[in-house]
Parts: sequence; C-alpha cells; structure tokens
Amino acid sequence: MDIPIHAPVQCADGPDGHVDRIIVDPTTQKITHIVVREAGILGEAVMVPVNDITESSPGLVRTHLLRK
Repeated sequence: MDIPIHAPVQCADGPDGHVDRIIVDPTTQKITHIVVREAGILGEAVMVPVNDITESSPGLVRTHLLRK
C-alpha cells in the first residue's frame, strides 16, 4: 500500500487533514497506523489503523471513518 507523507486524507464524510506520520511495527516491518494531522494551526493529530484505510494513492488517502 502506497501511503505518502503529506497526502490529503478523505474521510467518509469529507476531508480531514493530511498524513503526518506512518507507524511501523518494528518486529514485522508492516505499517500498523497512520497519523492524520487535522487542517489548521491547532489541528489535532489522530492515529488511524491501517485496516481503516479503504484506498491510497500518491495524491489521496481515503478512510471509511467519520470526522470528529
């Protein structure tokens, strides 16, 4: 799965921010989560399990989750 840093993230109900970090399990070397940084100066960071990603391309990451 191609998950580029800084790619915009689209939730089921609209845009949510961008990929800020990728979390990798050091024992398996597999991606377990991405960190989505919400838009804006005070945007929160939210960990999203990789299993909740429905689509990923160089220009967009989609998830079936709803925004807060």
